[in-house]
Amino acid sequence: MAINYPGPYEWRLTYQTVASTIPTISQLRLSINVTSTPGAGEAYADIEVTERGGGTSTLAAWQTGFMALLDDVFHTSTDFVGSEIWLYSPGTFDATFITGEPLGTSGVSSTAPTQDGQAIVSFRTTTGGIAKLVLMQPSLAVGVTQTFPTSLGAINALASNMSNLNSPLIGRDNGFVFVPYKYNPGLSETLFKRRLRF
Repeated sequence: MAINYPGPYEWRLTYQTVASTIPTISQLRLSINVTSTPGAGEAYADIEVTERGGGTSTLAAWQTGFMALLDDVFHTSTDFVGSEIWLYSPGTFDATFITGEPLGTSGVSSTAPTQDGQAIVSFRTTTGGIAKLVLMQPSLAVGVTQTFPTSLGAINALASNMSNLNSPLIGRDNGFVFVPYKYNPGLSETLFKRRLRF
């Protein structure tokens, strides 16, 4: 069976959610099509990304647009601490830190976070693979699997942002994130065990 490795560049977002007074640190990881060669500590405004439609933008501009939609699905108590860019060695799971920037922003939803919640949005890539967005303890209720468009405007907007022609996001098969096809709002066994110390 073929192994799809992450990268070559990966954007990592560290955030803290608070459900039932218990703070939980999580990290969202997305492969991104960085086409410049960023140096150590380089500012996001100077890092070029190439979009699915062939245009270019900066990492800073992409991150601003993405975060403006991501914060809609997290409670106001959620703290988006900062993000980082990591570079993977080809054909490995070994990554080297390149640069990072603090965020210091919060979620905007008034809906309480779902304790141990895990919402997954699945996409097809342009090369036929699968990419996933995994959100831990968002302000999204547990429910049945939905196809797109879902009943949730915030999820539809986020998925559209990740898969449109202006998106530089890629899957582990290096194909661009293309078509959102499933939304799974459930619970995370990992968070449950961590909270109860199993």
